[in-house]
Amino acid sequence: MTLVDVESDHIRLHYIFTNGSPMTALLFNRLFSHIDPAGVFHTSPATLYVDVDPRAVVLAKKLVPVPPDIDVEAPEIPLITAVRPGDRFEETFSIPLPLKPHLPYGSPDGALGDPAPLDAWFELGLLLVPPEGAKLAREVRTTEGVALYLAPVTPATQIVLRAGPLPVKLTARAPAL
Repeated sequence: MTLVDVESDHIRLHYIFTNGSPMTALLFNRLFSHIDPAGVFHTSPATLYVDVDPRAVVLAKKLVPVPPDIDVEAPEIPLITAVRPGDRFEETFSIPLPLKPHLPYGSPDGALGDPAPLDAWFELGLLLVPPEGAKLAREVRTTEGVALYLAPVTPATQIVLRAGPLPVKLTARAPAL
C-alpha cells in the first residue's frame, strides 16, 4: 500500500498485489454501490468499506461477515479480479475526507463524532483457487465493463492481507460514544 497524496478533502492510495502463489488469486476488490434494474453493478475503484472506531480506521476491499443481529436475504459479495500465478494487479483510488463509516450491512446508528486524526490500515480479501478455479466465476456487467462474480463464498474462506498503519493519520468521524 502506498500513500500517493493527501489533501484537506481527499486521500489517494495505491496498492499492488503480486501473486507469488501457484494458485490463482481472486481479489474481492470490486465493491459496488448497487445493482440497477438492468442487472448492471455500479462499481468504482473508490468504493470501499470504511470501519471507524474511536481509535482507528480500516479501509477494506473484502468479504465482510453479516452481523449476527441482522437478517439479510443474501450476503453481499464483492466482485472479483482474478490474478494468475506470477501476475500482478494494481489499483489507485481517491476517497473523500473526513472518512465516515461505510459498511455493507448498514453503518452504525446514531450521531458521528467530530473529525479526528486516526491511525489507518488497508485490508484486501482474496481467495486462492487452482488455476482452473477462476472458471467457477461468472461474468457480470458493471459501469466499468465486465467483472467476475463468485458465489457462494463466505468470509471465513478468504485470506485477508493487511497493510498499515499508513504513514499519516486520516481524518475520520467515528460513531459518537
